[in-house]
Amino acid sequence: MKFIDKRTSNTTPEHIQKHAQSIDAYRRHLQNVVGNKDTHSSEYSLFLPFDKTLLSKITSIAKTYDKPELAAIIVIGIGGSNLGTWAVFDAAISVKRPILFADTVDPSVILPIITQMTEIYEDNKHVLLIVASKSGKTTETIANFGVLVEVLKKHDPVWNDHIIAITEENSPLWNYANKRDYRTLPIPKTVGGRYSIFSSEGLLPLALSGVNLLELTEGAQDAVTDGLSEDFSVNTSIHSAAIIFQNYLEGKTIHNTFLFGTNLFQFGQWYRQLIAESLGKNGKGITPITTTGSTDLHSIGQLYFDGPTDKFTTFVSIDKVLFDAEITKDEQLKDLVPNISGKNLWDVMRSIHAGVIKSYIDKPLAFVEIQLDYCDEYQIGYLLQMKMLEVMYLAQLLEVNAFDQPGVEDYKTATKQYLTNS
Repeated sequence: MKFIDKRTSNTTPEHIQKHAQSIDAYRRHLQNVVGNKDTHSSEYSLFLPFDKTLLSKITSIAKTYDKPELAAIIVIGIGGSNLGTWAVFDAAISVKRPILFADTVDPSVILPIITQMTEIYEDNKHVLLIVASKSGKTTETIANFGVLVEVLKKHDPVWNDHIIAITEENSPLWNYANKRDYRTLPIPKTVGGRYSIFSSEGLLPLALSGVNLLELTEGAQDAVTDGLSEDFSVNTSIHSAAIIFQNYLEGKTIHNTFLFGTNLFQFGQWYRQLIAESLGKNGKGITPITTTGSTDLHSIGQLYFDGPTDKFTTFVSIDKVLFDAEITKDEQLKDLVPNISGKNLWDVMRSIHAGVIKSYIDKPLAFVEIQLDYCDEYQIGYLLQMKMLEVMYLAQLLEVNAFDQPGVEDYKTATKQYLTNS
């Protein structure tokens, strides 16, 4: 992964050094958390990629379910309980079976999952339900579980064996699952949902789908090592956090993650939650938006190029793809678009990306770039962990708590009141 700041970021080396020095004590604190495996720290998630015992346990459990008859994994969760998993799954090079994500109580999403479950059982295969909730009482998750477990009971004679609950120990879901003899796996108490991708919550469904966990966690390990380094030439997390913060101070309170690669879309959704829930507090915060190139250039590009300069952009692109398609060599295509015949589709995407970068430079608009060599498990593991560290540093610069989300509790309480009265 390359982090590129060619003086396009609206910051100076002095800005970056100043902000980095202001949080250097926190960087050293994070080194201690990882070095001491401090399970009581809010930043304990940083140790998870190094936890060989956890990786061995997840690999062993996955092997017990990894049979030809297992046709699909259904992850029932929302927000931090599924977005990281989804981001990795979409970015993985190859998988052996699909993960279906039940992340909303919209029937138009859940009913097709029910149809797929029915078809799988008609084909004499089965599914595995993984219900994931840190608190063990997330309304949408429990509602969807209540629907899908009935479908499972209808078709599966050993349905109890095909449910796994992943939650905090002694949560309502944990106790519910144990009473019914479902397999349970814990989420560490100090690891919040949006930081939990390298816990059992993310690793188990990914292992069952065929994702290479070793490559994934090695990428994350390297991101932690680099992100805790005092050498800011390799510490991309602090470098990025300092640049985003300086632009925030100068009025660019919107952060645009501009993705060139549709298999990174769910990464954008995950990062949107990470930055919004971690930083949006006490009247402060950075508003995250996500753009997918080249599609969104034809809808919102005009605003970016010619609208208010209240946005800072991080471009995330992929250098090489493993699969591509060639455009016909018909020379008459030049009458429609010059110089396009005989090229591959990714050549066109790269040219569009380069054109956007040049336009940003010419305007000028503030941005940095992240370039992935390929979109594979190592690269996405590095990217996810680098961004989690970045947000921890940003929270220090903004002087907010990166690990709570008191604002969302209001709507959850109101929702339960409406359910009581309905």
